[in-house]
Amino acid sequence: GSAEAHLLVPLRARHGCIGVLHLSSAKPEEFADAEKQEAFGPLVDAVAMQLSALRSQHELDCKHRQQEALASDYRAMLESMFPPHVVDELSKARSPVASGSPCTMDELPDIGFTRGISECSTASDWSPTRKLRQTSAE
Repeated sequence: GSAEAHLLVPLRARHGCIGVLHLSSAKPEEFADAEKQEAFGPLVDAVAMQLSALRSQHELDCKHRQQEALASDYRAMLESMFPPHVVDELSKARSPVASGSPCTMDELPDIGFTRGISECSTASDWSPTRKLRQTSAE
């Protein structure tokens, strides 16, 4: 039978290696010399770019979901402390989601107890994105 040849190419992006492209061929000579391997360059770059974009999109989606969860947790907390009409005013004034812009902990309405939110259950959800942001900045 014909032997299959395999070539494993690391896919690199800003934050290092993000995956491996596995190429296989029934013609081993395709992977034999450096010149033929050069031809795979553009393909490898394109796949790496796509993968990198997907990864960034995934991180953004996760961050957005966390913000929405945080905003509703925040609203629920306000509802347990203030009458509904006050909550509506507070939410309208500085809602992290309504504004459409990504919010950080520090931008949440500061009514004295915002610090408390960062210590509650959502804190564990937030720390991974903080870490991600730091590692991708390096």
